Amino acid sequence: MTFLSSLAILSLLWTGVCLSILNRKYGLPPSIILEPKPYYCSLPACDIGDTVTIYFKVEEKIKIRCNASGRPDVTYKWTKDNLDFDTESPRVSVENGKGSLKITNASKADNGIYQCFATNTKGTALSKKANVVMTINDVFKSVIRPERRDVNEGMPLSLKCKQPHVVPKPNVYWTFVEDYSTAQPPIITNDKRVAIDYEGTLHFANVKKSDVKGEGKFVCNMHNGVYRTSSEGEDKIVNVISSESVNGVSLLWRSDASVLGLKNGKAKFMCIFAGKATPDIVWKRKGGIKLNNRMKVSEHGQELIIEDLEFADKGEYECSATNDVRPTPVVATFTLQVEARPYFVKEPKDVIIGVEENAEFFCMVEGIPAPDVNWFINGQPINEAPPNPRRTIQKDRLVFKNVTDGDSQVIQCKASNKHGSLMADVYLNVLALKALVTDGPGKVKVAEGNSVTLKCEHNGKPDPALKWMKNNVQPLNTDRYEFTHNTVLIKDVLKKDNGKYTCISSNRFGSDNKTGELIVRKKTKVTLRPVERSLAYGEGAIFNCLATSDPSEQQFLEKLWYKNGERINNNDDDGNIQILENGDTLSIVKTSSKDSANYSCVADNKVDSDTGISQLKVKAPPEPPEGLTIKTCGNLKVTLFWRPGFDNYMPISNYVIYSKTNYDNDYKKINETLGTVSEYEQKLSAFANYTFQIKARNQLGESVFSNITPICSTKAAIPEQHPTNVRIVENMTGKLVIEWDPVEPIDQNGPDFKYVIITQDKAGNKKSYEVTDWKTTRKEIDVNNIYKEYKVQVKAVNSKGEAAIPPLVYTGHSGMGVPTVVPGNFEVDPDAPYTHETIGLRWDAVDMSEETMQGKFDGYKIRYWHMDKPDKVKEIQVEVPGTNKKGRRKRRQATAESKIRRTVRLPPNADLQLDVVARNTYLDSNGSNKINITTPEGVPGPVQSLESMYRSGHFVKIKWEKPKEENGEIIGYDIEYEEIIGLGVDKESIPVQSEPEWVAERKQYEFGVPGLELNTNYRIKVWAKTKTGRGDIEFVDVKTAAENMPTVPLILDALPAKTSINVTWQINKGDVAGYHYFVEYRKYGEHKFQSGPPEKRNTWSVIHNLTSGSSYEVKVVAESGKFKARSEIRLVTTAKTDEVASAVYNAEWFIIMMVVLALLILILFIVCLVKRSRGDKYHVQEKEKLRGLENDEKKTAQYNGFNDNGETQPLAGSPDDYDKGPLESDKDSLEEYADPDPSRFNEDGSFIGQYGAEKMTASDVAAPSAMHTFV
Repeated sequence: MTFLSSLAILSLLWTGVCLSILNRKYGLPPSIILEPKPYYCSLPACDIGDTVTIYFKVEEKIKIRCNASGRPDVTYKWTKDNLDFDTESPRVSVENGKGSLKITNASKADNGIYQCFATNTKGTALSKKANVVMTINDVFKSVIRPERRDVNEGMPLSLKCKQPHVVPKPNVYWTFVEDYSTAQPPIITNDKRVAIDYEGTLHFANVKKSDVKGEGKFVCNMHNGVYRTSSEGEDKIVNVISSESVNGVSLLWRSDASVLGLKNGKAKFMCIFAGKATPDIVWKRKGGIKLNNRMKVSEHGQELIIEDLEFADKGEYECSATNDVRPTPVVATFTLQVEARPYFVKEPKDVIIGVEENAEFFCMVEGIPAPDVNWFINGQPINEAPPNPRRTIQKDRLVFKNVTDGDSQVIQCKASNKHGSLMADVYLNVLALKALVTDGPGKVKVAEGNSVTLKCEHNGKPDPALKWMKNNVQPLNTDRYEFTHNTVLIKDVLKKDNGKYTCISSNRFGSDNKTGELIVRKKTKVTLRPVERSLAYGEGAIFNCLATSDPSEQQFLEKLWYKNGERINNNDDDGNIQILENGDTLSIVKTSSKDSANYSCVADNKVDSDTGISQLKVKAPPEPPEGLTIKTCGNLKVTLFWRPGFDNYMPISNYVIYSKTNYDNDYKKINETLGTVSEYEQKLSAFANYTFQIKARNQLGESVFSNITPICSTKAAIPEQHPTNVRIVENMTGKLVIEWDPVEPIDQNGPDFKYVIITQDKAGNKKSYEVTDWKTTRKEIDVNNIYKEYKVQVKAVNSKGEAAIPPLVYTGHSGMGVPTVVPGNFEVDPDAPYTHETIGLRWDAVDMSEETMQGKFDGYKIRYWHMDKPDKVKEIQVEVPGTNKKGRRKRRQATAESKIRRTVRLPPNADLQLDVVARNTYLDSNGSNKINITTPEGVPGPVQSLESMYRSGHFVKIKWEKPKEENGEIIGYDIEYEEIIGLGVDKESIPVQSEPEWVAERKQYEFGVPGLELNTNYRIKVWAKTKTGRGDIEFVDVKTAAENMPTVPLILDALPAKTSINVTWQINKGDVAGYHYFVEYRKYGEHKFQSGPPEKRNTWSVIHNLTSGSSYEVKVVAESGKFKARSEIRLVTTAKTDEVASAVYNAEWFIIMMVVLALLILILFIVCLVKRSRGDKYHVQEKEKLRGLENDEKKTAQYNGFNDNGETQPLAGSPDDYDKGPLESDKDSLEEYADPDPSRFNEDGSFIGQYGAEKMTASDVAAPSAMHTFV
């Protein structure tokens, strides 16, 4: 809003205030300010033109509103049907001070048209007319015997509703009453097949059996909105006779062929068609004119409604209907004429003037037919009003010239045609007032070169003249000045324009003046303007701005920032936009496409301002396409049209098209187009509702989705194709099992979709089956035979028929049975090698015919299980030349095998039982004879959970768990390390004399690898080994620490004795360990700490020679070269002499240890007794030697069922339970290592090799372990 327009608005407001004061002082003609209001009627037709409609109930009260303003106070009178109405009647009253009319105990006699007249000495004003109408609430006539109708299923039906006389018109609806005990029977709603016409008749395009339930009846109902009551009409009983007939289209009912509508009103047309299938209805306008967005077709197609009528809507409209029986459309045509009630083109306004001035009142009215226009003075026709020689009618104007103070009056202009009437009620108020200046120029500041407006609010009647003086001597009369009735505009202000300005207002009754001052300042200038920027989104942007101003106004100077003309506040956009340094800088921390704009810096001192403008272009993903719509929809294809959105300064390369149907949960990408196109055509499936969205893409990314298109619907059609991937599954004995891929809803193309399965046996017998659930893709048919040939077809069918392409014929068999033959003479092959990895087996071949196999022969299956786990059976598949993996016969060989021989891999070190079966594709025969085998010991698999625990500069502590596959007795572990150089490893692998420690509570081995270099990458490798050899490798990559501060130790416990304290600490995984650890201690209250002996291997230390019953402060120190890390201080009190014994004998751990020791002795005694009673063990190996088995213990190639990890962390897995104890060391220290390293430490305070144990003997048998086998 400009400064001048602001002044103009303020001037008008001030003028209005002044006139209001003058009107109260000098009088004002009456003006209606409260018009009659409709009652019991909310329709637009109840308040049109100069008449409102008021409904009333008998014996209720009627109130017609009326109130008017004016000075002196107005008086009121009422007319009824253009005659004076007696307001003195006992039932009638007029509201004091307002004029509203009240009638009590209303009756039919009160029907009529009422109007209010408001009068004072200045004239008479007229209200709108009130058409007062009594309501009528008749009910349906009672019917003793309901109407009965018989109708064939599929035929049309119309049920009429004989409505009583009701005012105003009620709402008619139908219900179906199955049981009168139901409180609210369901209302019948319009759909494509059922509709209610404008007369209340219920129509069925075709009747269905489901329309009638039991002995129910159709009932017409009427709802009266005034009384808020509903009443039921006569019952209609319909008997639907079963029939499968189909019918073409016929017109069942239509609204009037000729319709007269009024401008800005509504026009309605309705067509109801009969037919089975239910007809599809299409509306169009003749002459090829498209229906516009004011023309709406109802949801189910029977009605066309045109809102807000225009003259251009005049013309012919037609509805047409077709169905599958009659594709030729049945058409009904309507003619629409559009006329208009009278409406103002230019209506009269109130006029306030001074004596001897002129006034004119416009009454420009149009309508169809052309309305008659009549003038009234104070409610009287102008030709009946007192004559006035200064008053003339000029076409559509009423003119007054040289008025006097006695010409004040109220003027009515009334226009009418056959559609209604329109009235305007305005006044002429004539005043005689001396000129008066109510607000002068005041004190105004302006900058050089700008323009300034000085105002002078003044009034008087007649309108006074206004002139301006400078410094009381110089009149303003050059071209530099522009004048209005109350202002002067000075253009291009100069310094010399400083001075005093006086405005003088005068008319015939006198004059008045006021003086103000104009102060001219130097112009404000932006000296450093923001620079245009272009950058990629996500980058920051900074704009700078500096300015100068007149020294007298410098203190008021401030810099304001605007984005596209809108003020920017500091920390807008959640702090992303910031105004810094007192407005000198605008910072955008992280730009996005929404930041592309014109940025302006405005330097303002309240006198003038200057602006610096810059443009920021942020290159970003584009904005979404605009105005996406459907250009054409039909014939199973759609054409989309859109306008490109803003590209955000990077050209649009592609548009990505997405679609969604009523079968989809979300939008799916269907295609892409080039960024230069704005149309796209897509093929569609039948019987679906489609909507579309589009994204735009440039080099920086994709836009968000565009708007969603309107729905594009396609009609039903036959399925496009039959189900694919049909297969006959032969896995169920006695059944023919058929499977296929589902036909998704989008491909079903119509309602009532189903699968039809046709089967034919070898004898030519055909059978048909239906599956109505499209998700069901399997059919199991009882055939009571085994492996018989069938031909199968699977069809896709809907209400329109089956797919046009004939379905493929598939050949297969009914389900297979259990083979009737069993392999014989299963035994160990004496001619094959027998090692810890492989063994040779042989057996008699079986008859492979389909009759004996009851299906297709598919080879053999060797089954084995551990003797102590007979329920855990493992299998080895054996293929036979002449069949493929699916059991189909290959080219026959010249001779058939009589003996089948195979070498297989079995788990090492295990007592096993085996048999062999013959198999067809799905089933196995009974098992052969069983044989027992004891396999030799093998090599173990990789260790589990290998990882580093902690490290220092010269050693790494690692841990691991036993191999999952021990494959014999683990006799030890090999550990080597090698330096990692670049992406490879050093060729030299250094072995370590390994004596790992078994940590029972964690079920893992731990070992410190010594002799390492500072800050170096190593690969540490671990192997488990049995007597057969070393197993599979596992390794972990780790880097030693640089020489720096070790990790602060964590004290776990400090156990006091009489004269000593045992301190235990913890080194966690990933910690940097110290070169050694020691305990510092002091008696509580003393200043100096003493140091205990250094520990390089243990994580505990005992401090001796302490005083009993004293408190000591202890802490653990980790030392590595010049670095020391100290733990927190722990306060501990040594025990007194009598407390030590008591603490031991009553300690919970001591009691538990004694109980466990007693239990172990008891178990050992029981085991010894059992051993003595059983004697020697019988070995199956003796029997196997008779059949050519040898219990060789040869070293073989490694077998590993796990993959090497190769990462710095070990393979995942959980440790197994162990039957054997851990291998233990008989050495007490690691002093043989050259590097006196903290690798000697473990976590739990013990040390490696503290206790010795005897070695296991070679004859000890390890626990069995499973292994995978292959032919």
